[in-house]
Amino acid sequence: MAATGQSFLCADVSQEPRYLLGLEAARSSLTVPLRLLDRIVGVLNVESDRVAAFSEEDRQIAEIFSRYIAAALHILKLLAAERTEITSQVASDVRDELAEPLNDIIGEATRLLNSGPAATDAAQRLRTIIEHVDTVKRRLQSVVDTPAIRGLSREAPVTDPLLEGRRVLVADDEDIIRETIADVLAKVGALTVMARNGEEAVSMIRAQHFDVVLSDIKMPYKNGYEVFAAPARRTRMFTSC
Repeated sequence: MAATGQSFLCADVSQEPRYLLGLEAARSSLTVPLRLLDRIVGVLNVESDRVAAFSEEDRQIAEIFSRYIAAALHILKLLAAERTEITSQVASDVRDELAEPLNDIIGEATRLLNSGPAATDAAQRLRTIIEHVDTVKRRLQSVVDTPAIRGLSREAPVTDPLLEGRRVLVADDEDIIRETIADVLAKVGALTVMARNGEEAVSMIRAQHFDVVLSDIKMPYKNGYEVFAAPARRTRMFTSC
C-alpha cells in the first residue's frame, strides 16, 4: 500500500498470502491509503467476518472518506506543533526573564559566603542555595526542550557536549554583551552565572566552582588580568577577551 498508493479489496483473506492478520476471525478486508496531496500518511483498514463483504462501491466510498481522515490528521498535527512551539517559546521567555534574578541570588549568596568563615553551617547553607539555583536553571531548560504534547516528533535541542551541564561564569560590565553571551551558552546546555565587574567575578571564583570563565579584560574595580590571577575553586578553563 505504501509503495503503490493503491487501495486493495481482499474478498477472501484465506486465499491471499500477503494478508496480515488484523481482526480475529476476519474473512475479508478493504484497505485504502490515507493520501494527503502526493503523500501517503497512513492506511485505513476495514475488515469483516464474512467472505466478500465489500464491494467496489464500498472501496470508492472508503477512498473518499480516507481523504477527509488524512486532512484531519494533518490539521491536528499542525495544531499540535503550533501548541508545542508556543509552549516552548513561553518557557523560553520565562527562563530568560528569570535569568537575572536567579543570577542576583547567586551573587548575594556569594557575597555572604566571602564575608565569613567558609567552614560553618551558614556557609554550607549558602552553597546549598547556589546548588538549588543551578537545579532551577536545569529544570527550566528541560521544560524548554520537552515537547508540550507527548509523542509529537520534534527536532532535538542543539547542545554542545563540551558545555552541556558545565558551570560557566561570564564577566563583562556591558549588560547587553554579558547577557547575550550567557543566553547563547544557556541554549547549548551550559549553566551560566554572570558577573557585572571584575570584583564580582573574583568574588564568585573564590566561592564557587566553575568549569569555564569568560572574562572581559577592561572592567571596573578589577580588570580581566586580575580576574585571571584570582585563586579559583577548581576552574578548568579560563578565557579573557
